[in-house]
Amino acid sequence: MSYHIGEVIVSLRGEIHCTQSQLSKKLCSVTELTRIESNQRVPNQFLLDMLFERLGKATDRLEYILPNAVYQLYELRFRIQREILYRRLEAAEELLEEYEKKKAAYQPLHTQFIEQERAQIAWLRKKEAGSVLEHLQKAIAQTMEEEPVLNRETLLSADEIRLLLFRWEVCLGTEEERSVRELGRILEYMEQRIFETEELVRVYPYAVILCERQGIFTKKEIREAAEKALELLRDSGQILFLVEILEILIRYSESEQEEKEYQEFGRSVVEVQKEYGVHYEEFPLFRCFNRIFELDSDVIRRTRSALHLSQEALCEDICTQETLSRIERGKNAPGNETMQQLMKKMNREWQRVAMDLAIEKYEMMQAERTIAKLESRREYGKCEKEFEKLKDILDMTLLENQQYFALKKLMFMVKKQEYSYEEAIAKLYEILKLTLECKFSEIYKYPLTHREIRILNLIAVYHCWKGEVEAGVKVWSDILSNLKGRNVAGAFLSREWELIAGNIARRTAELGDEQRAVEICGEQMKMELEIGKGAHMGYLLEIVTYALDKVEDKTYIFYFRNAMQWFKLMKHNHNYLFMKQYAEENHLDLS
Repeated sequence: MSYHIGEVIVSLRGEIHCTQSQLSKKLCSVTELTRIESNQRVPNQFLLDMLFERLGKATDRLEYILPNAVYQLYELRFRIQREILYRRLEAAEELLEEYEKKKAAYQPLHTQFIEQERAQIAWLRKKEAGSVLEHLQKAIAQTMEEEPVLNRETLLSADEIRLLLFRWEVCLGTEEERSVRELGRILEYMEQRIFETEELVRVYPYAVILCERQGIFTKKEIREAAEKALELLRDSGQILFLVEILEILIRYSESEQEEKEYQEFGRSVVEVQKEYGVHYEEFPLFRCFNRIFELDSDVIRRTRSALHLSQEALCEDICTQETLSRIERGKNAPGNETMQQLMKKMNREWQRVAMDLAIEKYEMMQAERTIAKLESRREYGKCEKEFEKLKDILDMTLLENQQYFALKKLMFMVKKQEYSYEEAIAKLYEILKLTLECKFSEIYKYPLTHREIRILNLIAVYHCWKGEVEAGVKVWSDILSNLKGRNVAGAFLSREWELIAGNIARRTAELGDEQRAVEICGEQMKMELEIGKGAHMGYLLEIVTYALDKVEDKTYIFYFRNAMQWFKLMKHNHNYLFMKQYAEENHLDLS
């Protein structure tokens, strides 16, 4: 990233007028935070995540290149959560024991994770409240006071607040029962703080569920709060708490039509979850994954290999060949300076912490997220307006920003039919060369960036729109092979997988391999559920519908109905209306 992460933290701190002491409390020393903010120290990734989250900011657009040891911790967190999601609690406990053996496990943020997961498992096993609380109190104590004062002077992340809510729920109906006033204070604290949607959604729906259960507010207040919670869930595309919020809205609906709509939403969400055997119920500490990770060893080794460069040639004047060999095998973690020198020598700009845009202010990242969301909903008019705002404040001397701008501009020009598909494909290869100067046959040997994958995806799309479906599928297949060659779990490349999987599945079905199309969608839906995302579920269900209908498999109706409801639920109105019209014209029974 062109602008150091420390400067972004300083800027965000200034926006909410908080001190270094408030932000760093029980996370790190003020001295350490000062060094981070002055770019004298790169924070470890778990600390950086927490600093951003305490500032109310989502970390989904922070892309990390991780040492193997750090990546293993992130992957273990995902695997533990996945086992709990499938209610394989013994397997989750075995993985927790593996986590505890890691060198970093004694550090507060890791101890907090271990204890909160033990509390969650104990809760699902219906253990006594005291047993759950023992772990929960230890988790809370790692980064907070046991009874934190919830006022403007206190900075807590959404996940820290969620621990307090979980404690409140665990104590309910026991000798340790906590006051209703405390629940009200937590809700009031959330409303005082400024959280991004992706952060607020982690905790606000949970608070609404608990408040409704206790009958704290009036019917009107609960209904309004539940509607707000549903909007947060829709905007973020997250699944956790979705069924429970819909159930509240069913109870408080004001008309039969409204009640029916919420019932249909809830039915489809439950049916898809049941189809894949996942259980979000009673799992309030589930965390949605939406990150892009790479291994430093992979990036260096694969880039060197793509360039046909020997270890000896690459490491000259940087490190010893033995050191480089250990780095590429994941045995040694390269320092930041060494990493930058190696990548610069290979003419690839990679940073430990990166963003899709090289930016100074976080607002630009928010704008980029909004543009991506509008694109997924096909709201291209609004998307172009947001883009116009963004381009005026981007530093266009930077290569990555030039590439981002050129890509978006081309997409809008194609929409306006100012470029033919053939011209667009040629232009996209030119845009790709801004960061990847190599022969076409060599492209997929490199560890591709998120933006480079998007460019290649668009090339495949335009091939298909031009009638060259096999050429498009070939590009997507090559991208998938590139992704599968990385030593990271699919959960940490989810944005890449969701981009490619649906496209290749649809076109594979068109080419006559309906079974493979269904398999691809099934694998992707499973992954989406495991990471807690539902924004693209409608697209995948629609493709399965198309593939099954082609082979006259009558079970397609199940997928058709659920696709329609997921589209409507996630505000993909264009797709919903298209399917609704098709159902009416063909007199489909969707009951």
